[in-house]
Amino acid sequence: MRYLFAVVLSGVVVLIALLAVLGIWDILPGEVLRNYAWKTVQSLVIVLICSCVVFIIHAICYREEDSTNRFGTRDRPTQ
Repeated sequence: MRYLFAVVLSGVVVLIALLAVLGIWDILPGEVLRNYAWKTVQSLVIVLICSCVVFIIHAICYREEDSTNRFGTRDRPTQ
């Protein structure tokens, strides 16, 4: 899974670099690049918000019933 994530992020970086170089050499008009860049930023914000909501839903629905933390120890000492 990490490998796939790294490949996808690397592909995004290469794509952004390619668009930047094409914009520098005026192969693509600047207005087109600004339009795509703004739409990309908006899309990433929407994806980030949606993934936060999904994470919160999963955290609430699938939390453990006992009082152990993620390290397997109790938060409060038992007496």
